[in-house]
Amino acid sequence: MNTTGLQKLADIIQLVFCVDTQEGNKGANMLPNMQSSTTKFKVHIHKDTSHHKKKQNADVWSSSSSKKQGNVLSYWCFSPGFSMQELVRQGVRSIILTSGTLSPLSSFTSEMQIPFPVCLENPHVIQHDQIFVSIIDRGPDSVQLSSAFDRRFVPENMASLGNTVVNLGRVVPHGLLVFFPSYPVMDKTLEFWRANGHADRIENIKPMFVEPKGKGTFTEIIDGYYDKVNDSKSKGGSFFAVCRGKASEGLDFADTYGRGVIITGLPFPPRMDPRVILKMQYLDEMCRKKTPGVQYLSGQNWYRQQASRAVNQAIGRVIRHRDDYGAIFLCDHRSVVYAGHFR
Repeated sequence: MNTTGLQKLADIIQLVFCVDTQEGNKGANMLPNMQSSTTKFKVHIHKDTSHHKKKQNADVWSSSSSKKQGNVLSYWCFSPGFSMQELVRQGVRSIILTSGTLSPLSSFTSEMQIPFPVCLENPHVIQHDQIFVSIIDRGPDSVQLSSAFDRRFVPENMASLGNTVVNLGRVVPHGLLVFFPSYPVMDKTLEFWRANGHADRIENIKPMFVEPKGKGTFTEIIDGYYDKVNDSKSKGGSFFAVCRGKASEGLDFADTYGRGVIITGLPFPPRMDPRVILKMQYLDEMCRKKTPGVQYLSGQNWYRQQASRAVNQAIGRVIRHRDDYGAIFLCDHRSVVYAGHFR
C-alpha cells in the first residue's frame, strides 16, 4: 500500500494546526504572543480544471482518471512570518535578508513578524545625473494614458501609447525595454499595434523582440535582441516584456542593452484572483485585531505596494553598475500618485 499520500496529509495537518508555545523555546524572547497558526491560513475551494490540461501532473493527489472532476480544497498561508518564526523556534542565531527591492523596509519587516535589530539601507551607487525619470501621463495626441481595467483596451488609449513608444524609440539610443502589467495586456496591445501600423513604425526604428510565456524560445529571443543592439549598422532593438516576468526580475540589461525602460502601466495584482482577495482580507483582519508587538499593512496598502515593488524590479534592469546610465519613463497617469513609492 502506498502511504505517501497519507504521510503528506499528516505533514500538512501537523504544520497547519501547530500552536506556538514559549516553554523551552530558546527564541521565545524574540517572538510576540501569537495565536494558533490556523489564523495565518485561509481556506479556498475551487473546481478542479486539471483535466483540461494535456499533460497530467504525476502527483499522488492527482486523479487517476482524467475524466474525473471534482473540487480542490486549498489551505493557503498568508503570513510570511509563519516560516520566519519557525526559524527562530529552531534556534537560528542569525537571519540575514538582503535584496535591492525591500523598500519600504518598515512594512517589509512588519510582515516578517520577527525583530530586525540591524537594518541597513544604502544610497544608490550612481549619481543623480546618471538617471533620467519622467512621468508621461498623456501621449503625443494628448490622450490620457492609463492601464486601468476600464481603459487599458480602449483603442484611443492603445494608439496613444503606441505613438508614445514610437517617439521614445527615436530618442533613446541602443536598447529600449518596454514592460507591460501582464501577458494578456501585452498580447492584446501588440495585436492592436500590429493591426494599426504602430508595430511597423517601432520595427523600423528598433526591431521588436517579445518575451515568450514559455521557457523554450526565451534564450533564442534574448540573444537575438542582444545581437541587434550590438549591431553597429542598426539603431538598436526594443524588448517587450511583462512586470514580474523572467526578463523583469532575472536578467541584466547593463550598458547599451538597456539605455531606456518604459513602464506602460502599474502592475497591480489581479484583483479578482482568490489569493489576492484572501490576502487582503487576512491583512485587514489582522489590522483590526491589533496584536501587541505586531504591525500589519492594510489590504489596500499591501495591494499598492505590490505594484510599486514590481515596477522597482523592472526599472532596476537599466542601472546595473556604478558607471551605468539610462532613462525611465512611467507611461500611466496614475504614476503621479504612486511616484513616491518608486525609488
